[in-house]
Amino acid sequence: MGVRPAGGILGIPIDYYVMADMRGFARIIDATGGVTVTIKQDIPYGLRGGVLRAGTRRLSGAEALWFGRSRSDGDDYVRMGRQKCLLDAVAKQADPMTVLRSFEQVADAAKHYISTDIPQESLPAFISVSRKIKDARLESVQFVPPLIDTTAPDWRLIREKVAEATGAPKHGQADDEREGSHHQGSRSSASSATTSSPSTRQTSLNASCN
Repeated sequence: MGVRPAGGILGIPIDYYVMADMRGFARIIDATGGVTVTIKQDIPYGLRGGVLRAGTRRLSGAEALWFGRSRSDGDDYVRMGRQKCLLDAVAKQADPMTVLRSFEQVADAAKHYISTDIPQESLPAFISVSRKIKDARLESVQFVPPLIDTTAPDWRLIREKVAEATGAPKHGQADDEREGSHHQGSRSSASSATTSSPSTRQTSLNASCN
């Protein structure tokens, strides 16, 4: 899905994108010393009978990928929930000093596995914004049943839920039939949006993701 169709579905402008290959995601986790999550029940790991045991533990990049992608304990919606929690944990735990200490490894992973259309001259502004994530409250809206029927999504309801989560003005009234036709290729998959807003609320560094 392109940036413009995604923005149309969500009812918000998307100026730039960042796309990370999953191997790059694993390497970044390793470069920053792993990620701590709370696993509620054992998850089979690897092809040789390994197990990610229930409990709070620090995962390597490979373990984190398996944790986020495993389908052994539920359907795709369970897996999506774990992926959301994993991303939240990575965002909260990647403090600036850790990133600086691992700069070469992070930069190497980014060079090979991350693509973006953010102009180079805009990067300082994005770095400044990224510092605020540590003190932000992340909100997630998942467009999955029973809220959204993924075989025939209610595009207007999706935009309304995004507007409620972000505090953005609601998208103007659109021809739902036209929107449905425009986004027909996206109907087989569920979408989610994650937003952040300044908050003084304490956020746990551990994600309960299962």
